[in-house]
Amino acid sequence: IFTSEAKKHNVSVYFNDKLFDFNNPQENLFGTITSALNQYQKDLQSAQTKRTLRDNIKEGKVWSVVAYGYKSDNGYLAIDEKESKVVREIFNLSLSGKGYNSIADYLNQNKISTRKNTFWRSGTIQSIIKNPLYKGVRIYSGESYDAPKIIEPHQWQKVNENLENNKNNSGKKVEH
Repeated sequence: IFTSEAKKHNVSVYFNDKLFDFNNPQENLFGTITSALNQYQKDLQSAQTKRTLRDNIKEGKVWSVVAYGYKSDNGYLAIDEKESKVVREIFNLSLSGKGYNSIADYLNQNKISTRKNTFWRSGTIQSIIKNPLYKGVRIYSGESYDAPKIIEPHQWQKVNENLENNKNNSGKKVEH
């Protein structure tokens, strides 16, 4: 598409500091083959990366940032005992009727720190409560994989079903 548009608009194109001649059939063929090989290399690398990530998940390995409540234990996903207590407390507070903001306020007032020692925010609480990882289900590309669970699946389900009821007890939303 690029070369046909460049040719149509009489644009000069250079490959490796050499002017590409659109009227030379040999250069056109070489350009098409080079483009196809580059696309193949990109697709191959993408497929290999996805396969490696999927294999790592199947084996229980971690990648990137590990969710709060978990840690990397020699490259494998494991429960962080200290943080997992906070995760359980978040779920218990939600089940007792507290909303996201109220839970964040509670944690901040009780000086329970986040991993990066920042303030708890309602969005962080929401992402923890809604994340199926905490019930032992890791999702990648629409597929589920087993993971260490911090919350029993029935409790995770109960808390998530109860979220609508907690909206009236969400706490103060705006502070000036």
